Amino acid sequence: MKSEQSPTGKIDPSESSTAIEKYEIQLSPLKKNINRQSKMLRRFIGRTALAFSLRAQRLMDMLLAILFIALLSPIFIFLLFITLPRARNASGPRYFYGKYGTPFRMLYLPVADEILPKAGDATPDRKFIKRYSLHKLPVLINILKGDLSFVGPSPVPYPSREIPEYVRQTTRPGLTNPYLLRKAVNIAHEAEMTADREYIHQRSAKGDLGVLLRSALILPTSGEKPIPTPEINMLDITIRNMKMSEVINKIAHDALQTTPVQLAFVNPDCMNIACTNNEYKALLQKLDFVLADGIGIHIACKLMNTSMDDNVNGTDLFPYLCERAMQDHLPIYFLGGKPGIVDAMVEVLHAKYPALVIAGFQHGYFKPEEEGNIINTIKQSGARILLVALGAPRQELWIHSNLNALGVGIALGVGGLFDFMSGQTKRAPRWMREIGVEWVYRLLQEPGRMWRRYIIGNPLFLWRVMRWQKRMKAGNHQ
Repeated sequence: MKSEQSPTGKIDPSESSTAIEKYEIQLSPLKKNINRQSKMLRRFIGRTALAFSLRAQRLMDMLLAILFIALLSPIFIFLLFITLPRARNASGPRYFYGKYGTPFRMLYLPVADEILPKAGDATPDRKFIKRYSLHKLPVLINILKGDLSFVGPSPVPYPSREIPEYVRQTTRPGLTNPYLLRKAVNIAHEAEMTADREYIHQRSAKGDLGVLLRSALILPTSGEKPIPTPEINMLDITIRNMKMSEVINKIAHDALQTTPVQLAFVNPDCMNIACTNNEYKALLQKLDFVLADGIGIHIACKLMNTSMDDNVNGTDLFPYLCERAMQDHLPIYFLGGKPGIVDAMVEVLHAKYPALVIAGFQHGYFKPEEEGNIINTIKQSGARILLVALGAPRQELWIHSNLNALGVGIALGVGGLFDFMSGQTKRAPRWMREIGVEWVYRLLQEPGRMWRRYIIGNPLFLWRVMRWQKRMKAGNHQ
């Protein structure tokens, strides 16, 4: 049937529109059916992929458990021969929550407390057994049975008042997980439950294998940490030993005070500079708020038989600081970086933290005669927190010289933070940070600028710490 035409010979637009509407009405059920079928197909594919991934993880657990049992059976038999005579003194069976909250018995060799004493008078073989947890070898049988997995949330004792969340009960507990890895290198800033949820939602056989390999590199050497002290004296500089949450609370508190406070981060490069720059070292010794930054300080603490609470580096701290600044309505001013870098960072922050109050920003390539105007601008901005990225030791010395004139509550020297946050410099993947080799990534990014800092600077720093510690011990014995 032909459409009726107007006297001019053209199709009436109103009739054409009505025909299209009728056509769309007829297609509407078909569209809905297609969308419904598409959703069902995506759901089916997702469930199939998840089921395949879980089966692959279970198969990997079984194969690895069989392999380790076969390889370690001589050690297992030897330890069984040592521990069985004292089995009557060992503690009773230990139960934990498994998958779906079902309790299971964790298998251990019957080791008494006197076989693995906590005191320092243990024999070398007993220390070796305790350090590498060899008395826990029977947990391989738990893995083979399906009670445990190699990788999964940490087991929760049964019975317990703190019953694991449903999201944890739907997966098997494990011997290792990303949270334990981060804790070993002092970067476990989030809550364990948060890390567990993230792991469970992203888990895969490939990811579990990666976690297992990283754990094999890090956990055997982590050992039992000494009890952290509130302060660590290293190379005659006092470092505050604080957790990330404590630092954020401290910054938020000081930002509202009338007496300004200066915060400084120190990494091995900063400590090396302080050994040759007396003005910088004297300033660090004077400050009440110096924080440890980097795996190098963590290793140095091990050499000194002490431990860090957290690796509170500026790049990890910054997102938590932005969240807290939004919550408490604390304006922030950014000073430093190359022209264009701080502008790009501010754009990123506006998108990521829309409620963050940015009092102002200024690049760090200003002339000496411009300094007075910049200080006055910061004071007039109403900022309570000032982040200065001029590089050490310049940023610390600049803050100290102008702190009382800036009108802020707290000022932090943050080094290359703006480069990372603007996207100019890419940060190392998390898996590299979990094994403490972020510095390798930075070296590969900028070998011409970083080789001296890392290849020469890191060993030099550790040598200085060992020499300083030896001198301190000799002085104490006199």
